[in-house]
Amino acid sequence: MTAVSADELDPATVRGLVARAGDPKRERWLQQVRRTGACRQPVRLRGVVLYGDEPVYSTASEPDGALMVRCGNRREACCPSCAHEYRGDMWQLVYAGLAGGRKGVPEQVAEHPQVFASLTAPSFGAVHNRPDDGRRCRCGRRHDADDPRLGEAIDTTSYDYAGAVLWNWHAPALWNRFIIELARVLAGRAGLSERAWRQLVRIAYAKVAEFQARGLVHFHAIIRLDGAEDRADAPGVDVSPEELCDAIRQAAANARLDGDAGNSETIDIRFGEQLHTRILSSDVTGELRAEQVAAYVAKCCPPQVLSA
Repeated sequence: MTAVSADELDPATVRGLVARAGDPKRERWLQQVRRTGACRQPVRLRGVVLYGDEPVYSTASEPDGALMVRCGNRREACCPSCAHEYRGDMWQLVYAGLAGGRKGVPEQVAEHPQVFASLTAPSFGAVHNRPDDGRRCRCGRRHDADDPRLGEAIDTTSYDYAGAVLWNWHAPALWNRFIIELARVLAGRAGLSERAWRQLVRIAYAKVAEFQARGLVHFHAIIRLDGAEDRADAPGVDVSPEELCDAIRQAAANARLDGDAGNSETIDIRFGEQLHTRILSSDVTGELRAEQVAAYVAKCCPPQVLSA
C-alpha cells in the first residue's frame, strides 16, 4: 500500500477524514468497511426491513444513513477487493468440476476425459509482436514487454480491420458451431450417428474469452465428456484424453460459418491455425493439473459453464 501525505489530499477529502474520525458512529462504519473487505466503491443501501407491518431494521441508524455492501465488480482495475473475492470463489467452482470430491461433485468426474483447449482468431495482417523464441518482430525490432505498439498492425494500409471486427462479432456463434462439430467428429469416430452418440455422451465445458494484444478474441475452454443422463457418470463411449484432443483439433478445423458483413454480403468465419490442447488430470500424470487450470480460468472473465 502506498502512503499518501496530507499535502496530496484535496481539502474536501481532509475535511471528510476529520469528520469521520470524530463521528460517534465511527466504529460501526469501520465494521461495515471490514465486512465489505474494503470494497473500493461499495453499494449504499437505504431503506427499512419490515416483519409483517412492523419495521425491524432501518438504515437510518447507520453511519451516513446507509448500509454498505460489496460492489461485486470482477475487474481488478475497478475494485481489487471484490475481484480477489470473485477469483477465490470461481477457483473453488472450477476446481470442483475438474477434480471432484467437493461442492457436491463426486470424485469420479476426475476420471472423465478432460482437455484444456485454446482456440484463436485467424490472421488479418501482420502485427507487432514478441516471438517466444527471441526472434525479432517482422518490423525488424525487438519490442519490450510494455511497448504500446504490440498488437498494432505493421502495415495499416493492408490490415483487414473490417474482418477483425466481424470476427469478434461472430466469434460466439463460431464457438457454438465448433461444439456441434465436436459432437459430430466424436460420433463419427465411434461409428455412431450423432443422435445415437448424444444419447450416450454429453459434452460439458467452461469457457472464457480473452482479448489478445491485437484486439481479437480467443477462447480458453475446459472440455469434459460425461454420461448423457448424469454428469457424474462416465461417458457411454470410451474416449481417451488423447482422442479428445485430436477430435477438438479436427472440429476446430471443420467449424465455419457465413457471417453477416452487411449490405447482403457475408464473410467466411473460421478459427486460426494456432490451437493448443493439453490433457487435464487431478494428479501428476496429466500435462496440466486441475489446480493450475482453475487458477488460470478464475483470473479471466467469468466463465460460461454449459453443456451440449
